[in-house]
Amino acid sequence: MQNGITQEILKRMDAIAEKATCGGEYAWGVIVQQHFVYGIVGCICLVLSVALLFFFFLSLRKALVYTSTFNRSTDEKERAVADAKATEKIVIALGLGVAAISSIYVGLTNFLGIFNPEYYAMREIMNIISK
Repeated sequence: MQNGITQEILKRMDAIAEKATCGGEYAWGVIVQQHFVYGIVGCICLVLSVALLFFFFLSLRKALVYTSTFNRSTDEKERAVADAKATEKIVIALGLGVAAISSIYVGLTNFLGIFNPEYYAMREIMNIISK
């Protein structure tokens, strides 16, 4: 049974490679290398997400400082400035939070390609075959 599946995969790889005018072994090597690069991109995204989360919490902390200034101030002009700065920091924090979440998603979906690129290459081929 497994040998038949392997033969079917190799036959499909040859069909894919034929359309790309190259050999099946070459196409396999390219797909494996591609998933290794995806894994490196995933690592970079995870590191970037840590930095984004740091700045996210830093912006939130600054927004809380401006909010406490807003609540303690009796001067109307000072309160308006503190309110504008707090709103600015909250908007920045929300943008950083969204960027961090998307970076974490990209990082986690591609990170494991470094450790086992053959598995992810095989999964991609199986997805192509099943369509």
